[in-house]
Amino acid sequence: MKKFIASLELRFSDLFLLLAAGSFALFIGVGQSFMNQMDLNANMPLPIWIFTIFGIMMIVFFGLYLYIELFSKKEPYNKYVVMVFAFLILLNLVAVLVQPASGTENVRVRLIPEGMTSPYHVGDLVPVNYQISAIHKLFFIFENIGMLLMIYSGLFVFPKRFKNLKFIEFLGYIMFAVCILLAIYSYATEYNLYIGFIKYVTGIDRSSGDIGPYLVKSLFSHRNPLGMTYMLGIIFCYINHSFSKKWWHYLLAGFLFVNLIFTFCKTGILLSVLVTFIYVIYRLIVTYKEHAKRNLITLISIGSVVVIAAILVGVPYLTKGKILPSVYNLIQNITGGGLSLETRSYIWDNGFQIISNGWWLLGRGFGIPNLIVKPMNIISHGEDFISLHSGFLTVLTEGGLFYFLAYITFLIYAGYVIIKSYKVDKDLTISVSLGVLTFLLYSLIESNHYLIYLFLFPIFILYYQREEKKVEEKSNEA
Repeated sequence: MKKFIASLELRFSDLFLLLAAGSFALFIGVGQSFMNQMDLNANMPLPIWIFTIFGIMMIVFFGLYLYIELFSKKEPYNKYVVMVFAFLILLNLVAVLVQPASGTENVRVRLIPEGMTSPYHVGDLVPVNYQISAIHKLFFIFENIGMLLMIYSGLFVFPKRFKNLKFIEFLGYIMFAVCILLAIYSYATEYNLYIGFIKYVTGIDRSSGDIGPYLVKSLFSHRNPLGMTYMLGIIFCYINHSFSKKWWHYLLAGFLFVNLIFTFCKTGILLSVLVTFIYVIYRLIVTYKEHAKRNLITLISIGSVVVIAAILVGVPYLTKGKILPSVYNLIQNITGGGLSLETRSYIWDNGFQIISNGWWLLGRGFGIPNLIVKPMNIISHGEDFISLHSGFLTVLTEGGLFYFLAYITFLIYAGYVIIKSYKVDKDLTISVSLGVLTFLLYSLIESNHYLIYLFLFPIFILYYQREEKKVEEKSNEA
C-alpha cells in the first residue's frame, strides 16, 4: 500500500487541491440540503449562518488560489473558456438577483398518497405561493461560483497537474472503502429491513402493501443516494479493472449490485446492469484470441440469461398478467404500476411551467426552481422537498437557454475528447466512458448530472497526455 501511495507522486499543493475539492463537494451537498429543507418563513439558524459564511470564504480562497496558479505563473490556459465560465457566473448572478422575494406559480399536483385527504386531484394545476430569502440568494450565488470553479479546475487545471493515472485507481479504492463501510453500517442498523425486503419479494409477507417500508438507506436520509453510491462503486470496479485486470473487481461489483437491489433505486439497478453488460462484452471481445473457448461459453451463457429474463418479464407485462400472473403482480407491486414515471411527468411539467412566464432565456437562477416547487410537494404529498428529477431540465430552469446551450456544447466537446483519448488508452477510455454514459442516462430522469464531470476527469488527463505527446513529436521533428 505504501508503494502504491508513493507511486501517486503527490506534492503538498496537490494534496491541498484534493482537500479543497473534497471540502467543496461537502459544502455544496450539505449546504444544498440545508437550504432545501429550511422553513422558508423561519430565520436562518446560527449553525447554517456559520456554515454558509465558511463555505463562501472557502470559495473566495480557492478562486484566489486558482487565479495565482493560472495567471500569475503564466500557466497556459484558453482565454475563451475562461470568458465563457465568467459569463455563466455573471448570468446566474443577474438571474438570482432579479428573482422576486415572493410570488405565486401554477404547479401540477404530482401525487396524493392513499389515505391522505386533499382538496386536489393528481394532475390538477394549483397556484402555490413561494418565498426566496436573501440568505437563499446569497448561498446560491456563491454555490454556483464554487460549482463552476470546480468544473473548470476539474477539467482544465487538475488533469494537467495529476498526470499519473494511478491517481484514478486511488480514487477507486477510496470509493470501494466508502461503499463497504456504508454496507456494514446498514447491516448493523437495518437488519430487519433486509429480512422484510426478502419476504416481500418472495411473497412470504406482503402485509405492508408495498415494498417502500423495507428499503435501506444506511447513513443517508433517502434510499436513492445510497443506491447511487453503490452504482458509482460498480463503475469504479470496471475502471480499476482496466488498470490491473484482477478478477476480484467483478466479485466486488457483484457484491455492490446485491446491496444496490436492497435500496431499490430502479434507475441505478437498470444502469448498473447495462454498464456491466457492455463492459463484460467488451472484455470478452478484446480477449477472444487468448481465451476463445472460455469467452464463447461466457457469451452463450450471458445470451441465455438475457433471453430467459426477457421472456419471464416481457411476456407477463405484454399480456397484462394473462400469462404468469404471479410475475406480473410482483412487477406491479414493486414498480408501483408505472406511477413513478407518471409522477415524474408532472414534475417535469412543473419545471417547464416555472420558466414559461418570460424566464426561458435567463432561467430562474441556481437552486431556485427547487424552492418554487417545494410548497407544491408539501400540499400534494406531505414531503418538504423534491428535485425536478432531470439534470437537463434542471440546467434549463436554473440557467435558461444560455446555460442549456453551453451544457450541450460542452457534452459535444466531451464526446470529441473521448474519441481522441481512445487512441491513448483504449481500456481506460472505455471503462470511464461507461461512467459518463451512465450519468448522462441517469440525468434524464434524476438531477445528479454533476457526477458526469467526475468521469470526464480521467478522460481529460488522457487527452492532455495525447496533446503533450503531439507537441513533443513536433518539437523533435523541428
